Amino acid sequence: MGVYTSFQGRRALISPFRIHICYLQPIDQEYALLFQRLIRSDCLRCTDSSEITAGLPEAEVKDNHIRNAVATIVLVGPQTAASDQVDREIFASLMKTDRYLHTGLFGVLLPTCSAGSPSLVKRDIIPPRLADNLRSGFADLYLWREDAALVRAWFQRAVRKRDTILPDNRRPLLNPRPGHSFSFSFQKT
Repeated sequence: MGVYTSFQGRRALISPFRIHICYLQPIDQEYALLFQRLIRSDCLRCTDSSEITAGLPEAEVKDNHIRNAVATIVLVGPQTAASDQVDREIFASLMKTDRYLHTGLFGVLLPTCSAGSPSLVKRDIIPPRLADNLRSGFADLYLWREDAALVRAWFQRAVRKRDTILPDNRRPLLNPRPGHSFSFSFQKT
């Protein structure tokens, strides 16, 4: 059974999947590689943060790296929320252009976050743009699992939501300042 999506009035089967894995590099790169190996059989094309040069304009990130992805997976570690590069990749993933639809979105809490469930995690580690989309219902947050069938179900859910719920991409981009630590408060609604 495949997952279908529609864009510009056309329905298309999206399995095997094209995905983008967003993470804080080099800190969480080992988990990105593990995740890629886990989903290899379901993945036609996988791009990740290591392929994107810091400071590229968001439109260029979208057109050159994320354009064909149907979902973006954000690997959430203890320092991910403060990363302007992660924020820019999520922003680019949620952009809709004349040629490309926004991607589906979900977050995966890495074992380094050591939470028993997504509801127990300290909210200041969730990237703000991901948090906006968790609140709106566009995105979901899961605990790290090395179960390909379960991850496939997460992916399929994100793609279905992509076609039925609009993403929230209104937040201004993070602009890091030297010596400035970033945090935010997440209210569950």
